[in-house]
Order: sequence, then structure tokens, then C-alpha cells
Amino acid sequence: MQSINFIGAVVEGLQFWVVVAAFVATFGIIKWRKKSWTAGPASILVLVGILAFLVIVPNGFYAVLPPAAAEDVWGEAKKLPDYAALFTADLICVAVGCIVGIAVA
Repeated sequence: MQSINFIGAVVEGLQFWVVVAAFVATFGIIKWRKKSWTAGPASILVLVGILAFLVIVPNGFYAVLPPAAAEDVWGEAKKLPDYAALFTADLICVAVGCIVGIAVA
């Protein structure tokens, strides 16, 4: 079993943008939902879709189907990142951004 280094995954993978994107999406949709009488349950479904997209797209696909090791110009194999750790970091960062977005809105 691989050990997952969350801090290393966040720092190396530059996962901070995921927190900001989840916060902006959550804050915007919740704030719009509070002000608009026409915002129905579809707005929450859109928010869930955006948050799922932010979790899965950056590294989730590669965590399930890891790519073959790429070679550089001199034929040496490059070390691939730990996609499971990056996927876990994405999941936790989106949850943090969502919670902060709800709390602020």
C-alpha cells in the first residue's frame, strides 16, 4: 500500500487553485440563490456538478488509469507524480473551498 503525502501533493501539484475555484463557485451560486426567487433546485445541482468536475478532472482520471512513464529527450524515464495523492488533495481542497464558500455566503 502506498503512503499518501497530502502536504507534498498540495505543494508539488500546486492544488491551491482548486480551493479558490471551489470557493468562488460555491459563494457565487449560494449568494445568487439567496437573492433570486427563480433559483430552484437546479442551481444546487449545477454547484454539485461544478464541484465534482473540480475533483475529478485535474487528477482523478489519472488516479484510475495511470499513464505510461514518459521518456525525456535522452530516453530516460520520467518519474510520474503520485496521482492518488493528488486526487486526494483535490478532494480535500474542494471540500475546504466549498465549506468556506458556504460559511461566507
